[in-house]
Amino acid sequence: SERVPVDFENYYAAWQRWFHIRAFPAADGGLSVFYEDITGRKAAEARAKESERNFREMIDALPKSIRTAPSTPPDS
Repeated sequence: SERVPVDFENYYAAWQRWFHIRAFPAADGGLSVFYEDITGRKAAEARAKESERNFREMIDALPKSIRTAPSTPPDS
């Protein structure tokens, strides 16, 4: 059997928490498992996605006739 490290994210509904889980084969034949609570990061990612979606919807709703002009002043 192959002994390789793995890592993955998992949502545990009973606690309403997200975890990043890393498991490594130990030298003695056992297994080392590390859990990191990433609920805050997942919430921040969801807020960022929602903000981006809202911004894109706003930009898409602008009239298509809006044009930009160069920011250099006209020659005198």
